[in-house]
Amino acid sequence: MIYLVPILFGIIHFIEFASYLSRIAGLKVGYPMLGYSFQQMFFVGTRFLFIALMPLIGYMVDKQVSTSSYIYMLFLSMIFATIAYIIVFFLKNFLIEKISTQILRKSKVEKQNLENYNNIDLRLILSNRKHIFLSAIVFCCYSLGVFIAFYFALIFHEYRTTLSQMSGVVNGLATVLLTFIIEPKLAKSFDEKNVDCINLLFSVLLGRFIGVAFLSPVIIFFMYIVG
Repeated sequence: MIYLVPILFGIIHFIEFASYLSRIAGLKVGYPMLGYSFQQMFFVGTRFLFIALMPLIGYMVDKQVSTSSYIYMLFLSMIFATIAYIIVFFLKNFLIEKISTQILRKSKVEKQNLENYNNIDLRLILSNRKHIFLSAIVFCCYSLGVFIAFYFALIFHEYRTTLSQMSGVVNGLATVLLTFIIEPKLAKSFDEKNVDCINLLFSVLLGRFIGVAFLSPVIIFFMYIVG
């Protein structure tokens, strides 16, 4: 069980991270909204995997596994998610090409010359500090919200049902920040087909990487020290 949760968690993050490439694919073939719908399709698909993840974590709480085992599982989950992000980044051109093909097939249009949106400028990515910071906070909350709620349910076992429901509060806050602050600017940039929209997208993805690969483990380590 300790290893099954990280594997499933890594798969979820692989799909979600890769789903952002759908927006680039849609832009390249001239169907940005269809690309966005593909992203949402992938994201909704991960919800089914997330539904499977919750009972597994709940089972560990019911069995009252040791806190050290639970913390170990958390670290392992973040490692698997980080590995998933790295794999997606190195396969990004391949994935964009495959998604572009599916978008064209869905739109019933023959394959056409793709617009060039492959240029990634690290300087421009790093210049979007606000979006990197907000993305790091949002996806740190998103990745740890459920785990932390169940962690306290494990510690205060008699209140496990109440505490396990608190995960929705943390994830709700992360969703609000993502929906009302990050997404509108990202969507506007893609609607205008701004050449820098790809760099803005990768700023969000960089923030997500930082939030899961660095910020989350720091919080987990703090939980371990305090616990």
